[in-house]
Amino acid sequence: AWAKLMTGDFEGADALLDDEAVAASPRGPALKILAMHHLGLYAEALALGEALARRHPDDAALMGALATLAMDAEQGDLARHWAERSGDDPQGLAARGMLALDGAEPGAALDLFE
Repeated sequence: AWAKLMTGDFEGADALLDDEAVAASPRGPALKILAMHHLGLYAEALALGEALARRHPDDAALMGALATLAMDAEQGDLARHWAERSGDDPQGLAARGMLALDGAEPGAALDLFE
């Protein structure tokens, strides 16, 4: 699924990431959200993300993927919620940086982007 995502085959990745694959793979939850995000399935991905986050509360990659998804879905408060839980995940850091820029905090944004 990761290889399919990297080559732009989002439908193929999504098809591989069934419930069993998502449950079995440590990266599965984040990959599933990324695939759905790229397919434009924002509402469905946000709903699934809530359930996955309850099952995987310490999955920083999942939280980063959800933060990015929520930003693109124009749900700033939700993006902030997920970004704050993303630890050092690159997507989460980027989301926090974008949110800091949106909040007129360029110094904080620069620190996050570095």
